[in-house]
Amino acid sequence: MKRKTSGGYEFGSSKARKQVYEMLGKLPALSKAQKFNAGDPLLRQVDRLDFFFLGIPQEDHEDYVLHALEWIGQK
Repeated sequence: MKRKTSGGYEFGSSKARKQVYEMLGKLPALSKAQKFNAGDPLLRQVDRLDFFFLGIPQEDHEDYVLHALEWIGQK
């Protein structure tokens, strides 16, 4: 199954999962549990994928994920 982001990019489910977890793996301040908890909402909503990959600079990914975890109460 493919999803199309608002930026026009298509993500296959397995490709998207791999890319999200690769990106989360590059964030050293996150525990493994935080990476898993952050991955689910990113993969469920295409607009979040779009924002994560295209909307914010890579150096802000860690802060975005920490903010999202705090917002959903899983920090």
